[in-house]
Amino acid sequence: MTRALVLTGAPLPRPPARVALAVLALLAGAIALVHLLLDGAGAMRAGAVLLATASLVAGLSLAGVAGRLPRRTARPWWCLAAAGGLLALGQAAAAVRGVGADVVQAGWEEFPQLLAVPAAAAACLLLPPRSSRRGGSRAVVDALVVLVAVAVLGEFVLADAAVAGQGLTPALITVGYPALGALLCGLGLVTLARVSEARRRSAAWLVGVMALMAVVAVADAFGRTVGGPSVGLLTALAWVGMLACAVQAGDADPGEPPGGPAPRGPVPLLGVLLSHCTAYSVALVVVGAAVAGRPVSLLEGAGVGVLVLLTFVRGLLWATDGQRLARRLLRTDRRMRALVASAEDVTVVLEPDGVVTWVSGGARKQLGWAADRLTGRPLRDLLEPADGVALRSLAADVLAGVGVPLPT
Repeated sequence: MTRALVLTGAPLPRPPARVALAVLALLAGAIALVHLLLDGAGAMRAGAVLLATASLVAGLSLAGVAGRLPRRTARPWWCLAAAGGLLALGQAAAAVRGVGADVVQAGWEEFPQLLAVPAAAAACLLLPPRSSRRGGSRAVVDALVVLVAVAVLGEFVLADAAVAGQGLTPALITVGYPALGALLCGLGLVTLARVSEARRRSAAWLVGVMALMAVVAVADAFGRTVGGPSVGLLTALAWVGMLACAVQAGDADPGEPPGGPAPRGPVPLLGVLLSHCTAYSVALVVVGAAVAGRPVSLLEGAGVGVLVLLTFVRGLLWATDGQRLARRLLRTDRRMRALVASAEDVTVVLEPDGVVTWVSGGARKQLGWAADRLTGRPLRDLLEPADGVALRSLAADVLAGVGVPLPT
């Protein structure tokens, strides 16, 4: 008796994100133990192997996410999966070569990790729907604030580092990585402002990926120029945190709805909050260092000045948006009052304590009372005692959020 094996087009079941996150947590613990128990070349190779494994786990998880989504909405996660593979390749090569904090020994294994940066940038660019990929002026200013702030912070951290070696690789590590990290932070913030409401949670995790990638870039550059086991541990843990955020971002993405991209909800407050907190934090760090006696370079001073200017411009835009929104609400309120006032039915607006604040124009015709004589008085004083009891019960149910059917 023969049996036929039928292959269906259904996707293979993928492990849930919590499995990948649990593996990443175990790898982070192993990395901490390696930094505590080992030193020298053994610690370098073991740490690189663990980071390569973590990158591969995150890449496979993201590939599983991309496999369950439609092709168009899966493209950001294919890009991030490719970035995970490139990071794993770079760390595997570093483990084979035994390259550590000596920037002179760094070589071609840096370039796969560099190629992971445009792959992550492509994920940010592909996540918003095509119609929303052009950022508005507010999102662009917020992104510029974050970009300049991260660049100033990178310059501040690396200003006193003695750059070892000559050629492209030392410049790439000490200047290129922090600059690319700053660019990615700004790009992640623009992505958060442009995605549809359904994918906003995923975009928020993606901002975390970009921020931790900037931390990895600056910490790695600092560790390779100055050195120190604590900096290496910070870099490795930020690396694993970046991968965990990427896994969470992919798992949180429901994809675009079948009928097309969902309406994009505004997040102006979030953009202002992130950009201003970043700018003020970096400015306080630089000013505090200057007060403590550290000389501030011309580039750092210029960067803080640009931050002040950009936050001032963003504050003006925020005030303009608030004024425009207030005018729009006032116009809407006037239109609604005019519509209700022209109706024959009597409409009353009450405060929670039952005081009348507004009465429609039908009150005079239906009740014989002018609207100004009713405004400011408790409604229960205008009703019969029995109706007052019903009013209190009705108001209590409304304030409690209980649905109340109106009598006909």
